[in-house]
Amino acid sequence: MKNNKKGFSTPLLLLLIILIIFGGVYYYKSKKINSELPTVSNNSSSQVTKLGTLPKKFNDVVFSPDGSKVAYGVHEDSEKSWFGTFLENTVKKAYATTYKYSNWYVAINGERLSRTYKESVGFLTFSPDSKRFAFVAIDENYKTYLVVDNKEYEMPGTVMYPTFSPDSKRIAYVLSTKEGYKVINDDLNGNKQEGKTYPFINQLKFTPDSKTLVHAVCGDNIKREKCFVVNGNNEGKTYAGGVDWITVSEDSKNITYVAFNDTYNGQRFLVVNNKESKPYDDIWSPAFSKDGKGISFGARNGQQIFLVTNDKPDKLYDLGFTYGFRNNYIPQINYVAFNPNGDTVAYAISRKHLADWFAVIGNKEGKLYDRVRGVVWGPTGKKVAYIASTEQKGVDTIDKEVVVIDEVEGQKYDQIYPESLKFSSDGKQVMYGAQKGKNLVWVVDTLK
Repeated sequence: MKNNKKGFSTPLLLLLIILIIFGGVYYYKSKKINSELPTVSNNSSSQVTKLGTLPKKFNDVVFSPDGSKVAYGVHEDSEKSWFGTFLENTVKKAYATTYKYSNWYVAINGERLSRTYKESVGFLTFSPDSKRFAFVAIDENYKTYLVVDNKEYEMPGTVMYPTFSPDSKRIAYVLSTKEGYKVINDDLNGNKQEGKTYPFINQLKFTPDSKTLVHAVCGDNIKREKCFVVNGNNEGKTYAGGVDWITVSEDSKNITYVAFNDTYNGQRFLVVNNKESKPYDDIWSPAFSKDGKGISFGARNGQQIFLVTNDKPDKLYDLGFTYGFRNNYIPQINYVAFNPNGDTVAYAISRKHLADWFAVIGNKEGKLYDRVRGVVWGPTGKKVAYIASTEQKGVDTIDKEVVVIDEVEGQKYDQIYPESLKFSSDGKQVMYGAQKGKNLVWVVDTLK
């Protein structure tokens, strides 16, 4: 009996030791992970609020404008369809893995919002007042749903680009059916407006006053050629190569876009209220001043890129190499923005592939970074914030990003979302959504 008792207690003792060791390791790891990012951490200059934790597979991370919520699609473990099960039982197990549903749902602040859709979820978007939320979902029968405020609306075709009006009262989207593409503008209370049917529609947006929808139309869904812009019910001139960079002034009175007649070799025009500028080899990122009277954009002629403001070119930057698609990189000027007074422009510029992005604020050039994006002005017009990458392993792999203000770098994050970057109304704080490890956080930096 003693031997039996001794033989029984030894495995039990080993099991207890293993549990203690692994339990300690789990506690240590959990403690370490939690200590890396407390839910709310305060110091003299920064407040970081954890909103959620990313799952293993996800898509479409979107922060609400007020920073209180973050939404994303969550991919669950796949579930085999009946056909996959049939193959697994009757043919070969290897084939069964091909026939699986995706199992997606939407989460906000880490909590499940929607039911599971066995195909996909996407086009996640918050309303400007942060009170409403919409996304598009497709189920296993390939039925498409527009989901607004967690209510499903089954659609007769494919839905793209759901967009809330600036006053958050209406939602517009592009509906694609066998007949073609058309824009729907709906308050979801019985007041639906349907636009004209076209071969293809993209670049949908409201004017800032919420009264008009603007979008691009193309005669071909694949080549995206023979395109024009529709402003309300008014159709613009057709361009054989396409149209891009649709921009509307804050007073909703002016509209501009880039147009071209040859996709690869043709020159570009900036079209402002249906009037064409002189041609350039390339045009990027047009922006209006706050009063709508000024306009600025990036341009290229030959081997030089430069800013153009009110038809006047700024400093010329030489590319240092022969421009062309064979270089596998297109230098550019992006994130062009006027200050509130309309007398100074800031932008990001890149001349080479790596480590050659910098911000230009007025005539002052900033530090070189691997990438610069999301250039925004404060309300007083005295400060500019932008996102910069500080380490880069490869072309598409950015290691760390920071927000830069007055050439001072903030805390490093794995990713900062440029659409979220903004100043507070008094200009004393900068706010943005970021990712640190698996944590999604909202950061409020108080300026000194």
